[in-house]
Amino acid sequence: MPAKSWSETLSQQQQDDLYQVYLALYNSSLNINNKQRSFEAAIDGAHSWSINEATEDALKHLCETGSCDGLQRAHRVKRKDRAVAMFQDRDAPLGQRELFEYFFSLDAVVLATKAENGTHGDQHFSTVYPIPAGVFSIPGMKAVAKAPEIEWATGQLTTANIAFTAYVPPQRLRRRRAQ
Repeated sequence: MPAKSWSETLSQQQQDDLYQVYLALYNSSLNINNKQRSFEAAIDGAHSWSINEATEDALKHLCETGSCDGLQRAHRVKRKDRAVAMFQDRDAPLGQRELFEYFFSLDAVVLATKAENGTHGDQHFSTVYPIPAGVFSIPGMKAVAKAPEIEWATGQLTTANIAFTAYVPPQRLRRRRAQ
């Protein structure tokens, strides 16, 4: 099951409280970096940074290594650019619903290689594949791949006729007991 949406995980009281945080930050003299980090810290939860897509290069890496080590959650729009739009590039603060819809529309991420994530924007990404429900559903800052994720990635690459060398986990050697 994919990460729950903000409207499913944030109660009305939490939404009201977070909106008050936003208004306080909007009206504060803090610099944009502090506003961004403060708001992101306040709003962090099970709905944050859900992986909705993966690049072809990330899928190859996953299939060839059996691990998400070396992969990153890539935002299509820089988080700082989102903050500038929320706090600086406007004459008045966003409305409550508008704030959450805007913020979370840019909060979902693409699983990408470090090289793909190292450049601003997403035009340089290899082919991007949507991720179905139940895949990459473990919350947290680091992507975690288990059997369902590896099977899905293998299926995507195989269906697209993309060559890769499948990861074969090392076998554990069993020690014989002395008799």
